[in-house]
Amino acid sequence: MAGQVYTGSAWSEAATRGRSVGAILGFISSSGSVTNVVWGQAAPDTTAAWSKTNPVVGVAPPGTAYVELGVLAYGTDQGETHYLDTASITTHASGSTNLIGPLHTTGNKIEDANNQIVTPRGVNSDWLDWNSSIWAGTPLDDNSVAHMKQWGANVVRVLLSENFWNSKDCLYAPGYAAAVDQAVQSITSRGMVAMLDLHNNGRTSCDNHVSNQQRMADSPGSVDFWKSVASRYKNNPLVAFDLYNEPHDITWAVWRNGGQLTDSDGVTWQAAGMQQLYNAVRGRGAHNLIFVSGDNWANTPPPATSLLSGSNIVYAAHYYTCPQAPPPSCTTPNPYDPTPVLNQWTTLAGRLPVMLTEFGWPDPASGTYNQNVINWAESKGIGWTPYVWAQGGAAGTTSAFGYLADQNVFEPAASGMPVLAGLARNS
Repeated sequence: MAGQVYTGSAWSEAATRGRSVGAILGFISSSGSVTNVVWGQAAPDTTAAWSKTNPVVGVAPPGTAYVELGVLAYGTDQGETHYLDTASITTHASGSTNLIGPLHTTGNKIEDANNQIVTPRGVNSDWLDWNSSIWAGTPLDDNSVAHMKQWGANVVRVLLSENFWNSKDCLYAPGYAAAVDQAVQSITSRGMVAMLDLHNNGRTSCDNHVSNQQRMADSPGSVDFWKSVASRYKNNPLVAFDLYNEPHDITWAVWRNGGQLTDSDGVTWQAAGMQQLYNAVRGRGAHNLIFVSGDNWANTPPPATSLLSGSNIVYAAHYYTCPQAPPPSCTTPNPYDPTPVLNQWTTLAGRLPVMLTEFGWPDPASGTYNQNVINWAESKGIGWTPYVWAQGGAAGTTSAFGYLADQNVFEPAASGMPVLAGLARNS
């Protein structure tokens, strides 16, 4: 059935020589034509025992009447034999249950307006952090947001730039706030949370005439940004505020309270601390959820002495073992295992709400890392939003986990299949 999510797998054993083997889903129309094909992550089979393929997961596009499961052994010789057994296809309805705001925190949980526990699971969407407008065909237009909902997302983390928003900035774009309005309306009208993330900023109002990520938020620019954004969206019960993306190379004192910084290029500037940004939001009468990223690129949780004063606060973690390239170029020990860093957050998550708001893998052909991160988050009862909802197809820093086959369906790359499968928990 069109719109359903399908998962396929099989068991394989090599007769004479093991190969990389991957499962494939084919979506077929009533006339027998192929409407789309989705390729799962390959894994080796052997001659010694049966091996289960990695699951292949996809969304049936419009016009689908039949779903077929195939298994491909890569690089085989003529006449080579591989045995298959216990092939299966399962399905579940797509889409997420609409959230009822306003959301609030209780203990270490996030709850909805009916005091029911909510686990935010969704996606990151860039575009507005580096582009000052939105239009058809972008990763954040209404059609794309509809497919995020179809996948099962109940939160979309929207990356923003203060430079395009602040009227006193040299990069100010008069139509930018309206573009953000459009994204917020598209997301929240579908019962999802729009998590507005301050991703890019300048150290001063005309810093290098480009919108970039910095070591920390700046003062007064970031403070002014949050005063304005909070005033604009405080009455939308499904908007949340993510104060600053990835603080790094600063002390905990600066992280919390701000201070003067001097960068390697000799520029001295005033950083705004998380408490200042929180106060800016609350000072405008906004009681929405506030997300606060840790230090060290959000890898490290704040110590007890640096926690913010306030309410409805969720602390946010990020982690990439291989941010630039997959192995063998990435030399991080045990790159598929995120737990040594993520386990640092366990103690805090036992006391206060924590969410994993960014993670990803730079090779769209592998979902192993993303699956391991999701497994960790689910074991702790922690929400998650991987980076990034965008067209995939090549390794690199974008960590894209999907690709647009056309404007009617957004199928996952292998790296995104754990995401699509995991979002089923939101239905």
